[in-house]
This record gives sequence, C-alpha cells and structure tokens, in this order.
Amino acid sequence: MALPQRRIVWAGHAFFERNKPATFPYPAWSLASDFILYWQLLGGKERFNPKAKSRV
Repeated sequence: MALPQRRIVWAGHAFFERNKPATFPYPAWSLASDFILYWQLLGGKERFNPKAKSRV
C-alpha cells in the first residue's frame, strides 16, 4: 500500500526534519492512524487544507 508515498515522507523526515518517523518502531499504529484520517476526511469530520500552518 502506498509505498512510493511513504518513501517520500521518510526522505522528508531524514533530510529536512532530521528525525526518524514513528512509522519505523510502530508500523501498525502508523497504518491504523492513516486509515482513521482517511475515513475522517471522507466523512467530512476532518477538513483537508494543505496550505494551513502546522500546529506542531
């Protein structure tokens, strides 16, 4: 599932953020949270706004 996109995300973590994504030690939690987010987006509970500033 979506491995090319994962590679892009991992590269971003490694080269820009200089950290290790939580996907490595917790792959099941990462996949589960992806599905939760997808269902929230599709159901209208969460809005998709790519231009919004990160809250982190």
